[in-house]
Amino acid sequence: GSAEALLWGNSYSMFLWGFQVFAIFVMAAPAMAYILHVKKRPLMRISEACRDIFGDKFTDGIGGKFLDLLFLISILAGAAVTLGLGAPIITHNLSSLLNMDVTFTMTIIVTIIWVFLFSLSAYLGIEKGIKRLSTWNMWLAGLFSVFIIIAGPGVFILNYFSDSLNFLLSNYLNFSLNTESVYEGSASHVQSNTVFWFAYSATWAMLHSVFAAKISRGRTIKEMILTYLLAPTLISWIATGVLGGLGVNRYLEGDLGILEFVENEERMAAIPEILSTLPLGSMAIVIFIVVALIFLTTTLDSTTYTVSSYTSTRDMSKFEPPKTLRIIIAAVITGLALVLMRIGGLAPLEVISGLMGLPIIALQFLLIYAAIRMINKDQAWKHNIRKT
Repeated sequence: GSAEALLWGNSYSMFLWGFQVFAIFVMAAPAMAYILHVKKRPLMRISEACRDIFGDKFTDGIGGKFLDLLFLISILAGAAVTLGLGAPIITHNLSSLLNMDVTFTMTIIVTIIWVFLFSLSAYLGIEKGIKRLSTWNMWLAGLFSVFIIIAGPGVFILNYFSDSLNFLLSNYLNFSLNTESVYEGSASHVQSNTVFWFAYSATWAMLHSVFAAKISRGRTIKEMILTYLLAPTLISWIATGVLGGLGVNRYLEGDLGILEFVENEERMAAIPEILSTLPLGSMAIVIFIVVALIFLTTTLDSTTYTVSSYTSTRDMSKFEPPKTLRIIIAAVITGLALVLMRIGGLAPLEVISGLMGLPIIALQFLLIYAAIRMINKDQAWKHNIRKT
């Protein structure tokens, strides 16, 4: 409840959606983009990127299939965790809006709608589906943020954002390296949540790298990396500053017992309670549900599209993956997530993401080496440059 704790909380959220996560996401992208757009290899696969390291026998044999299988398992694990984490965000806001309890039936209905949206978006492709949906949602999220600042405590939100950013940058090494090794008792939040979060991020890393590679045609390596590193970080920090600032203001003014929600493990229930304090509170909750649902949809439609591209036998430097394959992949992701959620909630999802994170990090460094090796071998700095 101290002033310092309020700064730690928001800064920690900004840290979890900061440079490290998006750096993890883009590490393997140069290698994947190079084999697709420069080498013009038809199959956009990790094994293809490693061909210059291990040779044809390994790549075309069991070793290459193992690398590709590891990639697919990591993506399915990340998608399953996202479904498990994302559904409660929607259901708790919906239950508050409709004044009814969160039930398994409601969760299934929300999941079906969600699956339909990301399946349709992936089916339509990048230009007609994924890109258009993402653009609409960015505009809607931006207008929603402006509404919160104008209708809510705008001056406090801006000041709190500045203080949180200052606190984050001043304590960045502390956030990054602190493991609380001398913490007594059960595992602290930093120990359990931070480790899980970066392992979870690692499960998504290969997907983001492949997706960035697919849409990066015509860009330089520098442009691709800096865009993927800086733009999402800035947008995430703004979102955290606006929504976090609103919640902290309501806590400080004594309007809401937010700590009670957290202590009673009803963290998601705090979101609609905070939003309902705004003018047109019910409308704010509806807009938040729509924004959150589309953000989650654009995460999974790009997942479906990328896995389809990865498993397709078409030349991905020229064509999009088959639409039927995209629907099949969407069904597989949904089925796996529902089974894991039904077995034991989020616990098995967290274990799976943690186990998959470690080998994926090692694989990323291998792909960085592969990119450097291919670029040096081709002397790409001489021959593959943008013509002005």
